[in-house]
Amino acid sequence: MAVSNLISLIEERRHIMNSKKLITGSCTVALSVMMLASTVTYAPISNSQVYASVVKQKQEPTGQYQINDSFPIDEKNDNPKFDTWSLLDNINRKFYGFKGQGSVWVHSNNAKNFELYINGKNVSLKNISSNKWVKIDISKFTKNGNNALQISPKKGVRASDKFDIKLPYPTLVDKTKEYRNNDTFKTMDALINSEIKNGFPSAELVVVHNGQIIKRSAYGRVNAYFQNGKRRVNAPKVTNTTMYDLASNTKMWATNMAIQKLVSEKKLNIDAKVSSIFPDFKDNANDKIKGKTDLTVRDILMHQAGFPADPQYHNNNYNPDKPNERKKNANPVYTQNRDEVLKKIIATPLQYAPGTKTIYSDTRGAS
Repeated sequence: MAVSNLISLIEERRHIMNSKKLITGSCTVALSVMMLASTVTYAPISNSQVYASVVKQKQEPTGQYQINDSFPIDEKNDNPKFDTWSLLDNINRKFYGFKGQGSVWVHSNNAKNFELYINGKNVSLKNISSNKWVKIDISKFTKNGNNALQISPKKGVRASDKFDIKLPYPTLVDKTKEYRNNDTFKTMDALINSEIKNGFPSAELVVVHNGQIIKRSAYGRVNAYFQNGKRRVNAPKVTNTTMYDLASNTKMWATNMAIQKLVSEKKLNIDAKVSSIFPDFKDNANDKIKGKTDLTVRDILMHQAGFPADPQYHNNNYNPDKPNERKKNANPVYTQNRDEVLKKIIATPLQYAPGTKTIYSDTRGAS
């Protein structure tokens, strides 16, 4: 069943059941990644300190963090005597969070000379041991969406005083049990199960609201039909961990974000030649169109690398010379062997001179 049809049916049921609203805010059906917002409103500062529970750790915590800063900020000035510590004045950072969740790691050689604020609330640094990492619970101060973090020096702060801070990304909390008997979700279950009974193969559904997973369900079976169209009765059931290939969505959320992560970590230069990463990625003497040797990662990302729109790696009867005509064993880059996929992608012949056209290509997604 098309998503639009499902949404329409749900909307009809919602009008009928408008006396039983699911939530007061908006829900998000989540098969995507939540991005950090670009703006933040800072709350008024309160100097009355709030004491939070702490966990101490000798070694520096590892992982990915929204905020990962050291103060004073290194100005990297040519003058080694430059007073960088004097620039430490009301350092503001924004972070994305959820109400009732969150923590922050701090480390300082003299925490008493600093103040930490979360959304304008002064978080006590009284229990911060010198030169030890301390995890502070800030769940009492966070809110849904944009949050504000501020570090301020106290009077008497010295150039030798250091303050390090790490704030993790938010996590999703499972609250599905609290919504198990929700009438709207029961209606959604009935609609999807009805479609599966009448031929729809399978589905997974996740509903996230303010950092809470309030609905997570799986329906139908994996590979529910034989190639002749007959239903497979004993096929494995879909679970909440069943992986789907969402075609072009997979390219966007897997390939693009993996590349963004590598670039941000300075592990990949998109202007580097692909051949510097895969030495076999180069022109062959018998190639009709050359230019593969000099292709960069950027060329491929921009769909200007010269590759055909759809090489059909899965179809052995695809004839690249006459795409509208099927011919047995005509596809030179056909493979069903996982170990051969990279070789076949590298061997894919160019269809036009790189940089002369822009053609959306499945070769990019495959690579």
